[in-house]
Amino acid sequence: MRVNAHRKNFALIAVLIVLFALFFWKLITSVPDTDYPVTNLTSGWDATLPDATEQKDVPLTEVAFGVVREGEVYVLRHVLPEDVPGGAMQIKTRHASIEVFVEDELVYAEGMQYPVMRKMTPGQFHFIALPDGYGGKQLTLRIWSNEDGAFSSLEPVIVGNMHDLHTGYMRTGRLTLFASLFLCVMGVLQMFIFFYLTVHYQRENRLFFSGLIAFFLGLYMLSYYNLTDLLSANPLRNDLVEYGTLFYLPFAFVAFLDATQEGGAHQLYVAVRTVNLSAATVILMLHFTGVLYVDRCVTLIHAMIFVEGILLIAIAIRGMIRRRNSGRAAESWKISQKIWVVGFFAMLMSAMIDILRYSFARYSGKGGEAYSNLNIMTMGALAFVATLILNFFYYHIEQMQEEEMMRRLSGLAYTDPLTDMANRARCEQLLREIDEEKMPFTVISMDVNHLKEVNDTYGHAAGDRYLADMAQILTECFREAKLVGRMGGDEFVAIIEGTDEALCRRMLTGLAERVVKANLQKDKPFTYSLSCGFAYSTKTKTGSAKETYQMADARMYDMKKKQHERIAQRA
Repeated sequence: MRVNAHRKNFALIAVLIVLFALFFWKLITSVPDTDYPVTNLTSGWDATLPDATEQKDVPLTEVAFGVVREGEVYVLRHVLPEDVPGGAMQIKTRHASIEVFVEDELVYAEGMQYPVMRKMTPGQFHFIALPDGYGGKQLTLRIWSNEDGAFSSLEPVIVGNMHDLHTGYMRTGRLTLFASLFLCVMGVLQMFIFFYLTVHYQRENRLFFSGLIAFFLGLYMLSYYNLTDLLSANPLRNDLVEYGTLFYLPFAFVAFLDATQEGGAHQLYVAVRTVNLSAATVILMLHFTGVLYVDRCVTLIHAMIFVEGILLIAIAIRGMIRRRNSGRAAESWKISQKIWVVGFFAMLMSAMIDILRYSFARYSGKGGEAYSNLNIMTMGALAFVATLILNFFYYHIEQMQEEEMMRRLSGLAYTDPLTDMANRARCEQLLREIDEEKMPFTVISMDVNHLKEVNDTYGHAAGDRYLADMAQILTECFREAKLVGRMGGDEFVAIIEGTDEALCRRMLTGLAERVVKANLQKDKPFTYSLSCGFAYSTKTKTGSAKETYQMADARMYDMKKKQHERIAQRA
């Protein structure tokens, strides 16, 4: 049955994965509708390089930018396609200034102000209006790098109607926009739940850091594709968000791992996350003081992520080997752990793959980083956040199951199996608690009479029934008591909060009447009888639970002795 249930769950998950993959493929392959022709100027470029080398009629991806140096100027020329109403051009630059000429007329200039202000030149999209009648004229782009390593390629230059370019860009980025906003919302929601649980219940660090990861991932993807720039019209802020979230993501990941794991890796996690937090903070401080711009440290952070990724994989493998060697492999891996491990490695591997793709594109000279994307990381991020949410719920379900099991085990440890009442251990535990609370209380000690005679005459099965019936009578008569339990053998006790003498006598009177009523029934061969003694904590010398119980017990035995004397006199 359990195997079939697992198979059904896996089949459902597989169907959902296929549907999500189809949805994702549809989003990234669908072509947006446009009102006018849109031309992607991918080929036919002439280029003049900084060393005066000329390239003729080459694709944009084959222009020999290399990894540019600060101050280098590249001039690119292309014949503009047939003009359309509201003609415009779309281009993205990274840490560079740009001038756009149609024939010899300057129509756009941007980026020169940042070096003058001693600020980092941001990466940004430019949507440039072209003059009427531009069709067939020569387009000239003059681009110079404001920093070492600013870029190694240019993204495609697109010409068309201004409205079509804007809507086309937003439609092209709709998957990223959807995924990023989803991650941000889920991150904020998880952090809100963390603060709520911290105030009202208990702290859940794993929930906070999983929310932080989701929020950082969402912001990073939004800013990487310049979507926050389009929303806020502030490219510098967009870059700071991009680099800041990228730099602090390793810290959030390692802190989450530390919050979810148990064992000897805690000190290692603390050391790694301290390094991550310190590195990110120092880099941002250097940026704001103008010593070193954040974009210069991307390679360093990528290297840290890659090395730490390998380290975390090694830690996970070592943990699995240790569990297997210790024979705890089966019991150690709960469903919640399996879920987040799958999501974590999906995220880690997708990030490492995209880092490798970015680095290869940037330094191989084939296309450049402008043609890299975060499609794999986007899928990994969505999968990771989904598994974090599932992990949280499964984790708490497992906790509730464990608490229920502990409650049942505790019940077994403190329950008398014959009478289903509290046993001696539970009674003594409550007496100790009463001593600690220093509250007034009443103890009624009771002893079932003639149990030995019933066992000897009718057998132990009858004796067990005698005890069980008396336990039921006591439970019914002492409903207002704090606890009614069996101390062992034929001894029972009732513990009542307060020292209300009227309540105590009313309970004992009700008990006597209930025993008489039970004896009128003719369905058993024996007669119910018991002796009772009670004591108030306020009437003892010390008021302790032990002394009060001993006083009640002594009075019970006095009553038992008198009952035996009356029976002897009658005989």
